[in-house]
Amino acid sequence: MNAKQYADLLKLDQGNRPNWLDAERYAGHELWSYKRWAWHFLQRNPQYQETSIKGGPTSQKRANAFGRVSLKAYKMQYAPEEDDKKSWLAERVSNIDSCQVPGGSPVTYELEFGEVAFVIDLRQSVRSGRAAITSMFMDARSRLNDEFEKFEKNLEKSGGRLPEIVKPRRNQLLPRLRMCDAMWKRASDDELIRVFYPGYCIDGMPTGYQREAVLRKVRALQSEAIRMMEEGYLELIPLHHIQDKSSKKMSVRVE
Repeated sequence: MNAKQYADLLKLDQGNRPNWLDAERYAGHELWSYKRWAWHFLQRNPQYQETSIKGGPTSQKRANAFGRVSLKAYKMQYAPEEDDKKSWLAERVSNIDSCQVPGGSPVTYELEFGEVAFVIDLRQSVRSGRAAITSMFMDARSRLNDEFEKFEKNLEKSGGRLPEIVKPRRNQLLPRLRMCDAMWKRASDDELIRVFYPGYCIDGMPTGYQREAVLRKVRALQSEAIRMMEEGYLELIPLHHIQDKSSKKMSVRVE
């Protein structure tokens, strides 16, 4: 997908999208959580826009296709309390079964490709105290990493494509989001150069080799903006939970 194709796909009312030419319209972005960034990219996805306004019993399945637990209308604003909700599949355990019946009860699993089931015996925690849960989590994490490696290898053997994950720095997120809005407005190359690469315009619009060089930067930024809108937003969800939530904040180092 290129910039024109993206603009052509946006057939629905875009609501109150910010004016990409005015950086002040994105005021406060420095304090946005990674989950909020993810939502802003997803709500600009044309496919998600169309599916998010449809109801019906399959809405959860359609939400899952975009990495969400449930559908949220694309024109809805992000609420601060959503930072504390687990609205994305990447931050939730798919399901949990527990046995509260003395003597036990039968459970049958039909695991699909890529699914993993764990059995944790809480009776050991009762005997050892809640600190035992930490040890169980560490063991489960180690086993889950092993299963993930096996899954990746099997995926490659079956011809599946492993995504190349390059987590963006925070200072790269706003230019990519603004570029999504610029493409929707069908901004010209000259407009994009002036806004995103003003250093090339000190003596007027660049020409010749300089113009070719800056246009390569513009196309690269457009590609990254589209990638973030299509599926790259999912890379941001885990970063939200890596951050230290204590009063002493720690920055996340992202290469």
